[in-house]
Amino acid sequence: MSDGAVIQDEKGSVTSNQGLARGATTAISAAGVVAAHVLAYRLAHSQNEVRAHVLESSGHGYWDVVVFLALAGVVIAIGMQVAFGRRAGAGASSATATWGRLMGIQALTFVALESIERAVEGPQQLLLLLGEPAFWLALPLLMVTAALGVVVLRVASWAGAALTTRARSYAPARKAALIVVPRSVRVISRIGIANTHERAPPAFFFT
Repeated sequence: MSDGAVIQDEKGSVTSNQGLARGATTAISAAGVVAAHVLAYRLAHSQNEVRAHVLESSGHGYWDVVVFLALAGVVIAIGMQVAFGRRAGAGASSATATWGRLMGIQALTFVALESIERAVEGPQQLLLLLGEPAFWLALPLLMVTAALGVVVLRVASWAGAALTTRARSYAPARKAALIVVPRSVRVISRIGIANTHERAPPAFFFT
């Protein structure tokens, strides 16, 4: 394979890893939106009956499914970050930059999602959005979930780097073992052949 082809393959691999790492970041962002959303409504409406009515009337009747998908997404995102985060250069960005990116994505997603949910239920619900306490409670909570997202991504990336380093350190030892074993077999075979020659019966038995 030519040098150009090798470089092209390496670029393709890096691009693929970056795409998967972005997917992990997106999944963590979505989970942060869901977590802040759920917690904000619980804090704003502590009574179960009231909260259930508010959620149902404002287009949140499907949120049991969303919470399940968010939890599944976190598990998948951690696995993707462990496998591809460090190779994609995830550690190059500072924690502050990563937090700012997550916070921006989550805030825009939350505002857009709340607006769409209420618009589906009718113009009146959309007008009530700014008067909803949970809406304003969720915004500072998104700062917290963004920070937690940074921690999750960093820890997963470091774990992936540690596993990669361990695997690379194990590879030479395994290669050496594979080289030593055939040599040992050859030595043992030669010793066995030599012993067989030494113990061969006298030649006159065959004359």
